[in-house]
Amino acid sequence: MKQNLWDKVRQSLSDHLGAVRTKRTRQSSDALLTGKLYDDSYRRMSPTWAKKGPKRWRYYVSQAALRGDKSKAASILRVPAADVEKLVAEAVGKLSSSDASPDDIRNLIDRVVVSHSTIRIQLSEVADESEATRILTLPWTRPSPYRKREIIQSANDAKTYGRPMPANARAILIEALRAAQSWRDELLSDPRLTLELLASRERRTVRSIQMTLSLAFLAPQIVRAAVEGRLPRGFGLKSLVDLPMAWSDQWRSLGLRAPAQA
Repeated sequence: MKQNLWDKVRQSLSDHLGAVRTKRTRQSSDALLTGKLYDDSYRRMSPTWAKKGPKRWRYYVSQAALRGDKSKAASILRVPAADVEKLVAEAVGKLSSSDASPDDIRNLIDRVVVSHSTIRIQLSEVADESEATRILTLPWTRPSPYRKREIIQSANDAKTYGRPMPANARAILIEALRAAQSWRDELLSDPRLTLELLASRERRTVRSIQMTLSLAFLAPQIVRAAVEGRLPRGFGLKSLVDLPMAWSDQWRSLGLRAPAQA
């Protein structure tokens, strides 16, 4: 098994288990609507961002929410920055006779008010528009923050739509996966460490240690599905220990359909 494949699996576990999302509320250079975006209670929304592993997402967040006073916040607490900025830039950019720069677009905008169903752009006096046409209203629906999870299917030909494994079962499995990876690395790096010593340290039986260690040799796609909550209900810790070493045999033993990339 290639080390870089296990490195990717460990990174996936780290992202889901240990990464704490970091936010920044200071203005970033790519925040087009800083100082101009408001929620539907006309409270200013500030740019912020969140990072998870190598990925970074930008948002605008209500000032009331940032201060922790959600009772005073509007119906919109947070919006994805890229989505709102794209819509606003496209709408305002059409008013310019040439390719408008971000600074040009900002100069044309007095304020932008976002609600659940619309984005309302109030143009500034710089815009060559009459008072009657100085308001642009765009239809808009806030994207769902929940990513649809595609549950791993059974190996038979019939398409099934099983429920995902329960959250508590997933948490137990992920904790065991983390222990398996850690113990495997310890055993490989320290020739003096034995299963008996490890069992004594962890206050577990040797058989329990062996069963947990078998999780370190799961197919990476199975590990990823477990971490992402895409294993069907019934496939918890007990069903994933002591599987065959060959990854293709693991899928067959579980009766699950391996993804195309597996």
